[in-house]
Amino acid sequence: LQTLQIGENLTFEMTMSPKGYRAINIRQAANAGLPGNEGERVVGTLKKIHLNDGFCSVEGYNNDILLGYKELMEAGIILQTMQLGDSLTFDIVAGFKGYHAVNIQKSHVGKRVVGMLKKTHGSNGFCSVEGVANDVLLGDRCLAEAGLNLQTLQIGENLTFEMTMSPKGYRAINIRQAANAGLPGNEGERVVGTLKKIHLNDGFCSVEGYNNDILLGYKELMEAGIILQTMQLGDSLTFDIVAGFKGYHAVNIQKSHVGKRVVGMLKKTHGSNGFCSVEGVANDVLLGDRCLAEAGLNLQTLQIG
Repeated sequence: LQTLQIGENLTFEMTMSPKGYRAINIRQAANAGLPGNEGERVVGTLKKIHLNDGFCSVEGYNNDILLGYKELMEAGIILQTMQLGDSLTFDIVAGFKGYHAVNIQKSHVGKRVVGMLKKTHGSNGFCSVEGVANDVLLGDRCLAEAGLNLQTLQIGENLTFEMTMSPKGYRAINIRQAANAGLPGNEGERVVGTLKKIHLNDGFCSVEGYNNDILLGYKELMEAGIILQTMQLGDSLTFDIVAGFKGYHAVNIQKSHVGKRVVGMLKKTHGSNGFCSVEGVANDVLLGDRCLAEAGLNLQTLQIG
C-alpha cells in the first residue's frame, strides 16, 4: 500500500461482508500502456463474435479489445441480441494475452434519452439519466443552439437529448424540453408498467392513469437488453414515457425492482430517514422512519457503509 498513490487505478472483484463490499483478486490497472488519455472510459464498436466472446475496435488501438464472457454476463449483456456495429462503453485493462474490457455497458452514444436537470455550474448544466452512472453535461453552446436559457430552467425539470461521448464523459446534443405537459399524473416521473401483450417484437404495458397502453418498442427493448420472449404477461417494468406521433412510448426501460428483496448499502442519513444505494438502481432508495421503526431498527445505531 505504501507504494501506491492516491488516485491510482486498481481492478478487483467484489464480495459482500457484513460491513459492505470487499475487494478480492486485486490488480493494478495497466494504464501505463494505454494510448491516449490514460485510463479514460472508451467507446468501442462490436466487430466480431466468436463463441461466447466479443471483440471491439477502439480508436487509437491497433488490436481488437476482448469482451470476455464473464464480464459480459456481469454486465447483463447478451451478445446474441446485439448486431455488429453496435457500440459499447468500457474500461480497458491489460491482461496476459492483450487488452480486454471491464465495466462494460451498452453505449448511450447517439441515443435520445430523458434526463433530469440535477445542478448547474456557471453556464453549464448537468442531468442525471436512468442507467447512466455519471451526470451528463449540458454545455452552454448546445443549450444556446437549442434556444434554451439555463436560468429559466428549474432543478428537477426533464429534458430530452442525444448522447455523445467526450474524453470526460457523456455530453448532450440536440437538447429539447421534454413534452411533459401532455402527461397525466405527476409529469415526467418514472412509472411502473405491467406487461399486457406482446405483438411480434413489440410489447405493450398498462400504466395507472393512462387510458391507452404504452408501447415498448423493439429498439428500446434491445438497448435495455430485455428479451420479451423471456418475460411473462403481468411482469413489471419501469420506464420514462414520451409522447410520439402515434401515442405514448417507453424509453429508458428496466425490469422493475418493485417487490424484490435486494441488498442495499447505507449511503447517508437525513433526519430520521436513511438512504441506501442498490446495485443496478440509479437513484438512492429511501429508508423511511416508519418502516425502520416497524423493523425495530434505530438509524442512530447504524453505520454508513
